[in-house]
Amino acid sequence: MGLAMGMYGTILAALDTTPEGDRVLEQAAGLAKATGARVRVLHVRAADVTIGAAVEEEEESASKEFLDGAVARLRDQGVDADGELAESIRPLLPQAVMDAVEGAGADLLVLGRRRHGAVASLIVGSVADGVAHRTDVPVLLVP
Repeated sequence: MGLAMGMYGTILAALDTTPEGDRVLEQAAGLAKATGARVRVLHVRAADVTIGAAVEEEEESASKEFLDGAVARLRDQGVDADGELAESIRPLLPQAVMDAVEGAGADLLVLGRRRHGAVASLIVGSVADGVAHRTDVPVLLVP
Protein backbone atom coordinates (compact mmCIF):
# COMPACT_ATOMS: atom_id res chain seq x y z
CA MET A 1 0.00 0.00 0.00
CA GLY A 2 1.48 3.32 -1.06
CA LEU A 3 0.92 6.86 0.10
CA ALA A 4 -1.59 8.95 -1.81
CA MET A 5 -1.01 12.47 -3.09
CA GLY A 6 -2.95 14.83 -0.88
CA MET A 7 -2.89 12.40 2.04
CA TYR A 8 -1.16 15.06 4.16
CA GLY A 9 -1.45 18.80 3.68
CA THR A 10 1.09 19.93 6.26
CA ILE A 11 3.72 17.89 8.05
CA LEU A 12 5.34 19.33 11.16
CA ALA A 13 8.90 18.06 11.63
CA ALA A 14 10.15 18.77 15.15
CA LEU A 15 13.96 18.78 15.09
CA ASP A 16 16.74 18.97 17.58
CA THR A 17 20.44 19.21 16.79
CA THR A 18 21.19 15.50 17.30
CA PRO A 19 21.78 12.97 14.48
CA GLU A 20 18.24 11.80 15.21
CA GLY A 21 17.04 15.21 14.01
CA ASP A 22 18.62 14.48 10.62
CA ARG A 23 16.60 11.27 10.39
CA VAL A 24 13.42 13.14 11.28
CA LEU A 25 14.11 15.58 8.45
CA GLU A 26 14.76 12.73 6.00
CA GLN A 27 11.46 11.05 6.91
CA ALA A 28 9.52 14.31 6.60
CA ALA A 29 11.11 15.00 3.20
CA GLY A 30 10.25 11.54 1.90
CA LEU A 31 6.66 11.78 3.06
CA ALA A 32 6.26 15.28 1.66
CA LYS A 33 7.57 14.22 -1.74
CA ALA A 34 5.31 11.15 -1.78
CA THR A 35 2.16 13.02 -0.75
CA GLY A 36 2.69 16.58 -2.00
CA ALA A 37 2.59 17.95 1.55
CA ARG A 38 4.37 21.05 2.72
CA VAL A 39 6.69 20.82 5.73
CA ARG A 40 6.92 23.16 8.68
CA VAL A 41 10.22 22.59 10.48
CA LEU A 42 10.06 23.31 14.20
CA HIS A 43 13.07 23.86 16.39
CA VAL A 44 12.48 24.69 20.06
CA ARG A 45 15.17 26.51 21.98
CA ALA A 46 14.99 24.79 25.34
CA ALA A 47 16.00 26.26 28.65
CA ASP A 48 16.62 24.34 31.84
CA VAL A 49 15.09 25.81 34.96
CA THR A 50 17.32 26.26 37.96
CA ILE A 51 16.64 28.01 41.23
CA GLY A 52 15.91 31.58 40.28
CA ALA A 53 16.95 31.37 36.62
CA ALA A 54 16.47 29.72 33.25
CA VAL A 55 19.62 28.53 31.50
CA GLU A 56 19.41 28.41 27.71
CA GLU A 57 21.02 25.45 25.95
CA GLU A 58 21.91 27.29 22.74
CA GLU A 59 22.25 30.81 21.44
CA GLU A 60 19.40 32.23 19.36
CA SER A 61 21.71 32.81 16.39
CA ALA A 62 22.82 29.15 16.43
CA SER A 63 19.19 28.01 16.64
CA LYS A 64 18.20 30.21 13.70
CA GLU A 65 21.14 29.00 11.63
CA PHE A 66 20.22 25.37 12.37
CA LEU A 67 16.57 25.96 11.43
CA ASP A 68 17.44 27.85 8.23
CA GLY A 69 19.78 25.03 7.20
CA ALA A 70 17.07 22.40 7.70
CA VAL A 71 14.54 24.39 5.66
CA ALA A 72 17.12 24.90 2.90
CA ARG A 73 17.81 21.15 2.77
CA LEU A 74 14.12 20.48 2.20
CA ARG A 75 13.78 23.18 -0.43
CA ASP A 76 16.85 21.82 -2.24
CA GLN A 77 14.90 18.56 -2.58
CA GLY A 78 11.91 20.36 -4.06
CA VAL A 79 9.84 20.31 -0.88
CA ASP A 80 7.68 23.32 0.01
CA ALA A 81 9.03 24.17 3.46
CA ASP A 82 9.23 26.89 6.07
CA GLY A 83 10.47 27.07 9.63
CA GLU A 84 9.38 28.04 13.10
CA LEU A 85 11.68 28.82 16.00
CA ALA A 86 10.02 28.52 19.41
CA GLU A 87 11.27 28.87 22.97
CA SER A 88 10.29 26.83 25.99
CA ILE A 89 11.49 25.68 29.34
CA ARG A 90 12.27 21.96 29.31
CA PRO A 91 9.21 20.74 31.27
CA LEU A 92 6.90 22.49 28.78
CA LEU A 93 8.52 21.20 25.57
CA PRO A 94 5.62 18.85 24.74
CA GLN A 95 3.18 21.76 24.95
CA ALA A 96 5.42 23.89 22.70
CA VAL A 97 5.35 21.13 20.07
CA MET A 98 1.58 20.71 20.36
CA ASP A 99 1.09 24.48 20.01
CA ALA A 100 3.17 24.41 16.83
CA VAL A 101 1.13 21.50 15.44
CA GLU A 102 -2.05 23.49 16.00
CA GLY A 103 -0.57 26.74 14.68
CA ALA A 104 0.62 25.08 11.48
CA GLY A 105 -2.62 23.19 10.98
CA ALA A 106 -0.46 20.08 10.68
CA ASP A 107 -2.06 16.73 10.00
CA LEU A 108 1.10 14.71 10.72
CA LEU A 109 3.83 15.21 13.30
CA VAL A 110 7.26 13.70 12.76
CA LEU A 111 9.67 13.71 15.69
CA GLY A 112 12.46 11.69 17.21
CA ARG A 113 12.01 9.32 20.11
CA ARG A 114 15.23 10.31 21.84
CA ARG A 115 15.53 8.50 25.11
CA HIS A 116 16.95 9.71 28.35
CA GLY A 117 18.49 7.45 30.92
CA ALA A 118 16.07 5.70 33.28
CA VAL A 119 16.40 8.28 36.05
CA ALA A 120 16.07 11.27 33.73
CA SER A 121 13.00 9.73 32.09
CA LEU A 122 11.34 9.41 35.48
CA ILE A 123 12.01 13.06 36.24
CA VAL A 124 11.40 14.81 32.90
CA GLY A 125 9.80 12.15 30.71
CA SER A 126 10.28 12.50 27.00
CA VAL A 127 8.91 15.02 24.56
CA ALA A 128 7.76 12.20 22.28
CA ASP A 129 5.77 10.53 25.06
CA GLY A 130 4.33 13.83 26.22
CA VAL A 131 3.13 14.75 22.73
CA ALA A 132 2.06 11.35 21.40
CA HIS A 133 -0.36 10.77 24.27
CA ARG A 134 -2.00 14.19 24.07
CA THR A 135 -2.27 15.12 20.39
CA ASP A 136 -5.09 14.40 17.97
CA VAL A 137 -2.89 14.16 14.87
CA PRO A 138 -0.96 11.07 13.77
CA VAL A 139 2.61 10.94 15.08
CA LEU A 140 5.56 9.30 13.36
CA LEU A 141 8.34 8.55 15.88
CA VAL A 142 11.74 8.22 14.26
CA PRO A 143 14.36 6.10 16.04
